[in-house]
Amino acid sequence: METRFQTTSFIPKAPLDNVVDDHGKIQRASGSSTAGTSSFFILISFFLFICSIVSAGIIFSLNKFTISQKKSANDSLVNSQKNINTDTIEELKSLNSRLGLIQSLLKKHVAVSAVFNELGKNTITQVSFSSFDLKRKTDNTFALVLKAQGVGYESIVAQDSQLSTGPAQKFFKNTSITDFVKSKGQDLTSFGITTSVSSGAINFAEIIKNTTK
Repeated sequence: METRFQTTSFIPKAPLDNVVDDHGKIQRASGSSTAGTSSFFILISFFLFICSIVSAGIIFSLNKFTISQKKSANDSLVNSQKNINTDTIEELKSLNSRLGLIQSLLKKHVAVSAVFNELGKNTITQVSFSSFDLKRKTDNTFALVLKAQGVGYESIVAQDSQLSTGPAQKFFKNTSITDFVKSKGQDLTSFGITTSVSSGAINFAEIIKNTTK
């Protein structure tokens, strides 16, 4: 009779993740250490990914904030320029209006002192004046009406000649003597003088212009 022996396989059936050392202790295979290291790197990578997303969000927000601030600053600058321009224009308009008013007043202003100066230079010693009336006419000239007294008729003739000839004619135009009145027993004779004065001769602005030349 033939005897059969059952052979037992020596191939380990247990998983190879764990091995037993010579003392019977179970040791983990090196694959577990590698898996732990991989998990650590994955965690670090995920953390860095999150950080990069957060950083991108912060940078985007800062950029948007910077653009907003820049636009706000530009708008403020534009508004300031508009306000400055408006204020400047209004100030210039007001100044121009005041200058126009001053020029108008200067054109109409009469330097009466110029008339007195010319009368003083062209009045003879025997004649004195008792009234003075200066009026503007429609042709922009001035009518000068004077009441005077002179010693005898000779002084009246001399005064008329003084105002009607020579340098005085540049100032006094169309001079005439009127209203002779001589009191009995007196040498004094009352009379009137009517003459015209050009506006340029007594206009304040013209006088100032001529003195500054």
